[in-house]
Amino acid sequence: SKPGIGFKALQIEGEAWEREFALGIFTNLVEKIATEVCRSKADVGSVKTLKIIHRTIIREGFDIKLTPVRTFGDTLFARALDCSGLTLIYLEVLERFGVEARVVFGRDHILIGVPRGKSLMYWETTEGRSISDLALERRMSLVPESITSGAYLTPYPKEAALGAVYLEMGLKKSLDAEYADAEKFYRKTVECCPVL
Repeated sequence: SKPGIGFKALQIEGEAWEREFALGIFTNLVEKIATEVCRSKADVGSVKTLKIIHRTIIREGFDIKLTPVRTFGDTLFARALDCSGLTLIYLEVLERFGVEARVVFGRDHILIGVPRGKSLMYWETTEGRSISDLALERRMSLVPESITSGAYLTPYPKEAALGAVYLEMGLKKSLDAEYADAEKFYRKTVECCPVL
């Protein structure tokens, strides 16, 4: 199958730092997950499939933790995935099976929405479970205006996840005092997803 959103994220990072950015690690992990999903014969996009994705990531030796400013490639090399990296992996696997999951942003957080008829099921990638919008609102202490304005808990196309990739790249460049490059990445962040 053709490369998806996670692969594209790593390509963007690789071009920015002029090196291969964990493509081998990523491809191997996605292939293992896809094999497990196929072996399970579960309905693609079902809770069972989503749990298989989560379990396979853990079984392959990846930790799930909040990381300091790191790019997606950095988290793959460190085998310590945060919500952004996990979201990209879930999106890549689901895209491979034809499921058009959505990206959902919260305060300092990103997760996915999986189609359920005319609605979405929020899936907390860091915990490997579904979560209600009310639970998300409470956990993140979101004010109603932040939701009605579309800033938080609004489903966006998967390409919006690249906004989080550019944001991490901008933060990393800022920490390295490379402010011109950081500004370029921040501008790309807003192009991909204005709410970031």
